[in-house]
Amino acid sequence: MRQFLFRLQLGVIIVSGFITIISLIYDVRSVSIQLVGHEIQWQWWALVGFIVFAGFMTWMVIRLWQDPAHIEIRKDYLKQHLEAVKDLIEQWKSDIHTPNVSRIGPEFSKVPVPSEDNPLFNSLRKHLPNQNMWRNYESWKAATKKYADSCKQLRTKIRESWTIDEVKIERYFEQPIMRLLAKQDKKLRYKLWVASGHNLSELEYQVLAVNDTDVLKNPNVTTFLPPLQDEQCSEETLPREYQKIADRFLQSDAAKELMGLYEKGLELETTMQDSLQSMLLASEHSKHTCEYCQRLV
Repeated sequence: MRQFLFRLQLGVIIVSGFITIISLIYDVRSVSIQLVGHEIQWQWWALVGFIVFAGFMTWMVIRLWQDPAHIEIRKDYLKQHLEAVKDLIEQWKSDIHTPNVSRIGPEFSKVPVPSEDNPLFNSLRKHLPNQNMWRNYESWKAATKKYADSCKQLRTKIRESWTIDEVKIERYFEQPIMRLLAKQDKKLRYKLWVASGHNLSELEYQVLAVNDTDVLKNPNVTTFLPPLQDEQCSEETLPREYQKIADRFLQSDAAKELMGLYEKGLELETTMQDSLQSMLLASEHSKHTCEYCQRLV
């Protein structure tokens, strides 16, 4: 800080001196011979006065900076700052999470990391200068972005594979298959409703739910007979066709590639969380300073 003030003072003096000399040259050219000596004398006294004033103000600032009460205030600010940095690192560690395939819907763009929105986040590169850790973080973000895109593509393919036009697919048509892929469910359980006054041959009057999620229905039909469940309906057209789609995609190369990307994301997630936990235990953030820290020391 003292070095900064000295440079500031010296810069002010040099700039003001330069301006004064230019002014002197201009005045010499623009005033009469009789007035030149008086003008030059006035300008030099102004320069000397400014130098004395700048030196006095610099001395006052240095005295204030070295005041014990001011030192304690800066220590408190630094302590609060380091505590905020530590809290941010802990939040960042919890934000690094790779969602399973059933959590990534059509509107998903990237894995959110809310801690990046914190104004302090940019200072973490100074407090945690471990370049290998930051490379791992960028690798995790790239891997999860690729994983999310692959997941959305698989969802689209599943939806586009339905070809029976008599019933419309629901918003979460592919969700039971994705949950099975994520091993959140062990099997597909079916419920089939038929509209009152109609039979199983009339597909446009049926509703299919899989694992308690509506996947196929006609929105214009509102009254139904009691549902058929699992074995009672497994050989009917809608459950049978849905099961064929599930079997085909669960064994597909696209699904295997997707799960490989998921495992890669989990691996990088674990690496990042282990690194951050080690740094928290060693209080690494307090061993390195950011620009704000440097203004307080």
